[in-house]
Amino acid sequence: MNAFKKTTHSIRALLALAVLLTAAAPVRAQFNTITNNGGIVITGYSGPGGTVVIPATITGLPVVSIGSNAFYAKSSITFVALPPTVLSIQTTAFQFCVNLAGISMQPGLTNVDLDSFQGCVSLTNLTLPGTVISVGSSAFLDCFALRSVTLSASLTNLGNSVFYNCYDLGSIAIPRGVNSVGVTAFQSCSALTNICFFGNAPTVSTGAFQSDTISTVYYTSNTTGWSNTFQGIPTVLWNPQIQTNAAVNNGTFKLTVTGTPGIPVLLQGAGSLSGFGWTPLASVILTNGSYSYSEPVQSSSGRFFSVVFP
Repeated sequence: MNAFKKTTHSIRALLALAVLLTAAAPVRAQFNTITNNGGIVITGYSGPGGTVVIPATITGLPVVSIGSNAFYAKSSITFVALPPTVLSIQTTAFQFCVNLAGISMQPGLTNVDLDSFQGCVSLTNLTLPGTVISVGSSAFLDCFALRSVTLSASLTNLGNSVFYNCYDLGSIAIPRGVNSVGVTAFQSCSALTNICFFGNAPTVSTGAFQSDTISTVYYTSNTTGWSNTFQGIPTVLWNPQIQTNAAVNNGTFKLTVTGTPGIPVLLQGAGSLSGFGWTPLASVILTNGSYSYSEPVQSSSGRFFSVVFP
């Protein structure tokens, strides 16, 4: 009986190991890789497409980079999730992935190289985590459907043609640290009507905003280099503030946002100040320099509010 039990346990252990190996093998088999300085660089992909989740480790080593041409023209992929171990996305890594609609980038990523997402014509939303310090030229060239972009606060420049031909991009906020905008950076962004600079007036190269329809350039307080116009476009101070006289009346919470008359604002709320989970509440124009918002008390209980450029 003891021998039988031992044999049974051994068979179960072998079966369990076989199941684990079978489950892990397809994940590894999807990616071609090389090892570089103790990290894994993904150099190719042969999986079924759809949503692609990049593992944080392969063969016990961290995945640190998406290599050049790794997903070049892979029309089968629709979404990519990167782990926080990935530090860089190399040249043409996702170029011409025509059905790629979204990508999740995590804090830890520092570099997005040139042409990396060129021609990703289905990409609609982009958030660069605050750790990104460099975005190469033409990184998002010809991303025709891109309509929402959140740039990293660590950026210091926007490269040549970085958002060239992003037809659906309607507005964008430029972080405080950006001091230069490259040649044709936003050229032919035909829907771009509003842009807000959160730092000093940057150096702008030839054709940066050519063929755009920008009606107003917004700038923020405590910055320098601004005048009544910027690149021939009228400028307006963007200075919304949530007033501290928020009150509760008859079971309703009320607050007021004030600022320069006519500026656009997005009021949002969240349950914490972690930077995650912000929910849009109202996207408005401050007609006459103010906007009043109200909601039931139970909705606002424990909620934080902020205003951002829409």
